Amino acid sequence: MVPDEASGATVAARDGAGDGGTVVPRAVPQPRTVEPTPVAVAPLTATSTDRPSFLRTRVPATTAVAGFALIATGMERPLYQALTLGTLVAVALLPVWWRSTRMFHDARTLLLLTGVAIAVGLWLTELASQDHHTTTRMAVNGVIVLLNAVLGACVVMWARTRMSDGAVASLFGFGMLLGIDRGGRFAESPWRFGFAIPLTVLLLGLAWLSRKGWLQVVMALALAGMSAINGGRSTAAMLLLAAVITMQQVAWRRRGSKVASRARAVVLVGGLCVALYYLGQAAILDGYLGKDAQERTQEQIALSGSLIAGARPEFGATEALVEHRPYGFGVGVMPNTQDLLEAKSGMAALRYNPDNGYVERYMFGSGIELHSTAADLWAAFGFAGVAVALYAVWIVLRGYTLAFSRHAASALLTYLAIRTLWNVLFSPLSSSVVLFALAVGLLVVRRADPHDRASADAARAVTA
Repeated sequence: MVPDEASGATVAARDGAGDGGTVVPRAVPQPRTVEPTPVAVAPLTATSTDRPSFLRTRVPATTAVAGFALIATGMERPLYQALTLGTLVAVALLPVWWRSTRMFHDARTLLLLTGVAIAVGLWLTELASQDHHTTTRMAVNGVIVLLNAVLGACVVMWARTRMSDGAVASLFGFGMLLGIDRGGRFAESPWRFGFAIPLTVLLLGLAWLSRKGWLQVVMALALAGMSAINGGRSTAAMLLLAAVITMQQVAWRRRGSKVASRARAVVLVGGLCVALYYLGQAAILDGYLGKDAQERTQEQIALSGSLIAGARPEFGATEALVEHRPYGFGVGVMPNTQDLLEAKSGMAALRYNPDNGYVERYMFGSGIELHSTAADLWAAFGFAGVAVALYAVWIVLRGYTLAFSRHAASALLTYLAIRTLWNVLFSPLSSSVVLFALAVGLLVVRRADPHDRASADAARAVTA
């Protein structure tokens, strides 16, 4: 048989023609079918793979919740009295951020001290009720203010486990910007009493997120200039110092022991603060920052012999009250006549005239306000409150010196460290809550975990 190639049938051929061999079937090649080339047609609608990369990026749900919590905490928008949206968010997320506190040094100790301080404060309130007027509403508000500061710091800690520190600071600063209070003295100077601190946190946070040291320096100098022009002497000095230290972090990368690096950080920052104080005072007195700042500074120095004592006569009141009632007053306690006289005598010792209505209206008008976070905590929670303030300072100094020794002290961290020390001495607790939460939350030292990539990233220098 012969193959019929046209039909593609299988034929049999003998192995060895005519020799009676066996018949072996043999496959005949099939003809190839040529398929027509398909014509590409553009889709009418884009698929998910056709979207830009930033639209394809999915944010995990927990990261989105952390971002919302940061914005809410930074806003500090009151819902009722001292209760804010950030308070409710922090309490609602307690089971989440509580687990993350074990990843940080000192976090749970700070929470323990806060609990002790609240208990002591309520006990002091009961003790003071024998000869002072007390109100439950003020007591609850005082406790909530302290919780806002500490629980807010815990929210910031937890957010650091979900995103970079620069992103945490930026979102927090955005929340602060949304929460600007346009009442009070805002109309007098919108920059100084409204935009200065929120924009400082937001812009330095974004510059930190960019990981460009030169951008942090430029941003800090620009913000310092704006504050100086608008009368913010202390803020301008802090930002100028932050810019100088950031430049040092970029340029100076010598390696040494941890002890030597931390000691160098303390000496450098302390020396720069002292130098900046005297240089700034000289510049103000010479009129470089305007006639108004010059006259105000001259008056403060003439009153007490010192710029700090003249600017903060509440120091005299605090000293006199500590001698008068060393264990504190209690949360929600109104001062009596004897307390008022003691405070005025301490202020008069600094050559400040206390009979101008300031003591009655501001300091003792709705409680005890000593214009110092540490002093306010002492008045409300006794020495347990002072312990909270000192432990927060320890957390901030420990975290900052460690970051400095690793050349990772960004301009924002420097500003927050200096600002926290300033607030503990010179700013009321009520106006320091938000920055307290951010500074403690960002500077608390994270425990080393070789399997945690976020910990490794946090240890890198961010001013490169």
